[in-house]
Amino acid sequence: MPLGFYLDSDKCIGCHTCEVACKEKNDLEPGLHYRCVDSYETGVFPAASVFHISKSCNFCANPACFSACPMGAIQINEEGLTIYDSCRCIACKSCAAACPFDVPQFSSLSRIMRKCDSCLSLRQQDYNPACVDACHMRCLFFGEINELKKEFDLNESETNIFQARLHEFETSPSTNIQQTKSYAEPIRQVTL
Repeated sequence: MPLGFYLDSDKCIGCHTCEVACKEKNDLEPGLHYRCVDSYETGVFPAASVFHISKSCNFCANPACFSACPMGAIQINEEGLTIYDSCRCIACKSCAAACPFDVPQFSSLSRIMRKCDSCLSLRQQDYNPACVDACHMRCLFFGEINELKKEFDLNESETNIFQARLHEFETSPSTNIQQTKSYAEPIRQVTL
């Protein structure tokens, strides 16, 4: 069964705790992010509002990064997740160029490409990914996609702008973003 992340965007307050926990757990150098929180402002005064999307690897069923890697450094493990084999990576950046979500990143310290592995080492010890446990609003989850869809009553016919964007490409991402609030146009990404 495919695994992936679920985000309830309605509950996310944009605190970046998931991002910091990920950075700490993976000992990431400045400028490298496996998870990042983007903020968006919508509408115009007096009907303006803001919302946040916490993003990471989408663990696609048909990952573009996997097929683009000439060295086979990106593997699909038994859980269906895309994982890097750092011994095979030659840092050609083909995976980064192929990924429509800009997930793989070049590490100037280790001189290889890196990305989220859903905290595989923690999960092998029956823990959640660091970002999930750090979320004090309890809006970020990881698990079997079908179970998460049932648990959170995710109605696939009610797609939002971000869920629709995930499926613009033929990579079949496993990430699910719930956003029940509707937002007025225009929607602009902002730095808070």
